[in-house]
Amino acid sequence: MLRKQLIMEAAVELFSKKGIDATSVQQITEHCGISKGAFYLSFKSKDELIYSIIDYFTKNVTSNIERTVNKQQTPQDKLAAYFMEIFNLLQKYGDFATVFIKEKHLIDESFIDKMTYYDELNNKLLLDLFTDLYPENVDVLQYDLLVIVKGLLASCGDLIVKNVNQYDLEKLTESLVEKIEIIARYAKKSFFTKEMVTNHTSRQLEITKDLILEELHQLLTLLQDDVLRDSLHILEEQVNSEVPRKAIIIGMLAILEEEKECNWFCYMVSKYYLN
Repeated sequence: MLRKQLIMEAAVELFSKKGIDATSVQQITEHCGISKGAFYLSFKSKDELIYSIIDYFTKNVTSNIERTVNKQQTPQDKLAAYFMEIFNLLQKYGDFATVFIKEKHLIDESFIDKMTYYDELNNKLLLDLFTDLYPENVDVLQYDLLVIVKGLLASCGDLIVKNVNQYDLEKLTESLVEKIEIIARYAKKSFFTKEMVTNHTSRQLEITKDLILEELHQLLTLLQDDVLRDSLHILEEQVNSEVPRKAIIIGMLAILEEEKECNWFCYMVSKYYLN
């Protein structure tokens, strides 16, 4: 495990138990068995650590959800996988999310903008899923379905966080998929429109070659494994090629997807070259 990842996971565990303000850098370093000097080689401050945790986990949540959904064969299974992935994450990291929300001084405009960006990525995933599931009604109901699904996630997620491990998540997921199916098949009236649910101040949902190369070069400074580094160099050649070869890209991604630190990079490359 990379040192930065080790520090972040140790910090999440302590923040969840003790609170953010009550947890010191010293306690974090002791918990993961490193020196303070090693900590400050990875993060300039505790605040930078906190924002890095949010960015890291949000990127991984976004990429993991999409990967899990796309592994399923049918649209119904994809929707079920979407719910299950989020509910499992809430069971695992809900305590930290609750603690973070209470620390209002950490939430600034930059943080809000970043969360809005990831929320828009999530919206696009759901809208694409609705198109596969309900092609006959999607033009009329897609934004109503988006609001309904996110509302169900918010309310059920709150219950899951407050009552960890007390719910059968598979049965809950089956119930929600059934309810969405009924609404999508039989609802006649729509209310929400794209303009009503889209945040027009969010950043453009655009992945570029420059962003991919920037993420790639950051990974090269972090990763020590020769196989992973070689895979990145091969992908760099493909990104810079006038005619990238999809077979090579798919092969290198299969190697990199085994490393958590590469999840977001793999997501970007897949979106740009394979979708």
